[in-house]
Amino acid sequence: MHAPELDTRLAEHLLHIIRAHPQGISEHALMKQLSTLGYDHFTPSLDPLRLFQSHFLLFHILYRLGDSWRAQGYGELQIHCLKIGFQTEQLGLAGLIQDDPIKRYYLDYQHYLSTQSEDVVALLNQFWQGFSSQADTQTLENAKQQLQLDPSATLTLTDINRQYRLLSQRHHPDRGGDTDTFQKINQSAQILRQHYKK
Repeated sequence: MHAPELDTRLAEHLLHIIRAHPQGISEHALMKQLSTLGYDHFTPSLDPLRLFQSHFLLFHILYRLGDSWRAQGYGELQIHCLKIGFQTEQLGLAGLIQDDPIKRYYLDYQHYLSTQSEDVVALLNQFWQGFSSQADTQTLENAKQQLQLDPSATLTLTDINRQYRLLSQRHHPDRGGDTDTFQKINQSAQILRQHYKK
């Protein structure tokens, strides 16, 4: 199956939001704005597969639009989870013609169609293992703070899981909690689990 036709209204909204943030906008903030405009597919979700699909679809659309926007003079679209925005200085031809495997991945709509829940879980585990091996002291302190753990304590997996259960019950969106806070609690627990599992 081929990728669906681009929604011109969505393309206009994306361009407007990105241009309104000359310093760039995070993927999460961009999705939240799209969700408030009625694009339900970008509504934050706790389901890993749905989260992956929202992420993939957004990046797929942005990569498809990037060449057109460059031709219209908006600049080179930089696409990253933490920052999406236009780079307006000249990149030269070398920057435009080199092969980009990440762009190739997101432009292949088959990845969206074929990825299943177990694939997403495996990708997340691989990501957190790699992230944990590179986690610096500040990252670990931030994760402990998010889970309201003593920063000087030597933790066990039991300590981390106990505190995670306590906070996730308190902040779960189904119980009136905030989705952003709940996701940060999940991320912090993953970072600490991977670190203290070694």
